[in-house]
Amino acid sequence: MENYYLFVKRFISTPSSIGSIFPSSKKLATQMIKHSCKPKNSPIRFLEVGAGLGALTHQIVKKLRVNDTLDIVELDHQFCTQLSRKFGHQPNITIYEASILDFDQTGYDVVVSSLPLNAFDSPLVYQILLKYKSLVKPGGYISYFEYMGFSKLKKIYLSGEPQVDFRANLMLKRTFVKNYCTEVDMIWQNIPPARIFHCQM
Repeated sequence: MENYYLFVKRFISTPSSIGSIFPSSKKLATQMIKHSCKPKNSPIRFLEVGAGLGALTHQIVKKLRVNDTLDIVELDHQFCTQLSRKFGHQPNITIYEASILDFDQTGYDVVVSSLPLNAFDSPLVYQILLKYKSLVKPGGYISYFEYMGFSKLKKIYLSGEPQVDFRANLMLKRTFVKNYCTEVDMIWQNIPPARIFHCQM
């Protein structure tokens, strides 16, 4: 409950960067990393973007083998503090308190992101999508999710320049999905229900 209250507190103070008042469900977290389960002869490099309080991180950690590594990029200081307490003692996990746009490492096999793209303006979404592409190895996966119905509601209630910008946001994401998405999962066991996009570079 302490973790949940912290999540709610951070949502209230920075709703544009948190995206939801509820942490991700176990079902959502499990489906987000399903492509990491494919057998590989070499170690897997994982990157998690926007880990929050670690709901998804817990599922990734369960999949880590001895030589696998997990890098976590989280901008929120209080979330980073909690993540460090939970996972910082593990030698194959590194936590970075930074914006993903300032993160300079590449060559990941699996990238999972909880960033609320629908809450950002279109120039920022454009930069993030470009960054996603630069993070993974050829053939690697990027998986991210969006809450169902949010786009339709936002289009109804926005007007003027914000509406124009949000339509540009949607177009950017549609183009990215069209070019790279190989699979979409519908997760009803989440509050709110979510749609996961699995994209292969």
